[in-house]
Formats: sequence, C-alpha cells, structure tokens
Amino acid sequence: MSKSKGSIKLLLDAEQKAADIVKEAKKNRLQKSKHARDDADREIQKYKENAERKYNQYKNEQVGTTSQGTHELEARKQRAISDINKNVEKVKPEVLNFMVNFVLDVNTDIPAEQKVHIERKVLSKAH
Repeated sequence: MSKSKGSIKLLLDAEQKAADIVKEAKKNRLQKSKHARDDADREIQKYKENAERKYNQYKNEQVGTTSQGTHELEARKQRAISDINKNVEKVKPEVLNFMVNFVLDVNTDIPAEQKVHIERKVLSKAH
C-alpha cells in the first residue's frame, strides 16, 4: 500500500503542479491583456491628440480664409444691392406710370350678361 500512497502523492503533486501552471498561465494572460489594453489606450490617445492638432491647424487656417472670404462676400453683396437700386431707379417711372394707369383707367362698361340680369330685375319690380 505504500506504493499506492506514493503513486497517489505523485498524482496529487502533478495535479498541484498543473494547477500552478494553469494559474501562472492565466496570470500571464491577464498581464499581457492589460499591457495590450494600456498600449492601445496610449495609441488611441496619441491618435486623438494628433487628430485634434490637425483639426485646430485646419480651423486656424480656415479662419483666415473665411475672414478674407467674408470681406469678398460683403463687397459682392454691396455691389449686388447697388445694382438692384440702380435698376429700381431706372424702371421706377415706368412702373409708377403703369400702376397709375391701371388704377385710373377703370372700365365702366357693363358686360352684356349683367345688363340682361339688371333689366330683368328692373322689369320684375315694375310689374
């Protein structure tokens, strides 16, 4: 029986050793995973910083361009307003004349259908 006790002890020792190996492997895997996550976080942070720097640089470049573009746009707007005002002054007398004539030239002719209707009303009141 001492031989079987020795075999059992050997088995138990081997089982303990296997459990220790598995435990160490899990620990190493967790460390590698944490290390990979930390590396990824650092890489993401670098990417964010680089992207933000590029964005700010682009934005600053565009502010100058936008400012210049705004001045050009304002000048074009003022020219367009000036052109419109000139055109208004040019056609103003013609438009006013048209409107006055439209208001003052009232057609007082009664359409034939209306005349018939009025005559019928007058005749019906007379009887």
